[in-house]
Amino acid sequence: MTKLASVYRTDQPLEQQKKFKDQRGKIRNSLLAILKEREKDKEPFLDLVEQYVSMWGDVQKYNLDLWVNGIRLENGKNNDSQKLKVATNKQMLVLLDKLGISAAEVKTDDGEDL
Repeated sequence: MTKLASVYRTDQPLEQQKKFKDQRGKIRNSLLAILKEREKDKEPFLDLVEQYVSMWGDVQKYNLDLWVNGIRLENGKNNDSQKLKVATNKQMLVLLDKLGISAAEVKTDDGEDL
């Protein structure tokens, strides 16, 4: 069983799962703490944090879809989640850049990289 499968259940929307909510909250708190430390904890930076957290949720959905359905669907077509995941990850890096935060700076409370 992969790490993803052990973290998220497939019988319930991700947004309703405790692990998903907890991780999303840790990411948001980490970003907000960095902004506060740099005295940038105001708009438009706060909105960029919310956009980042939303995109993180999308990536988790894409990961789950890829785990459940694979890279290729039963009809032989590529799973769009792969392309969407790559595009979303790129946009997340752009948001971090706009916030003046490197990806290495963003960690969960337990020290895990995001």
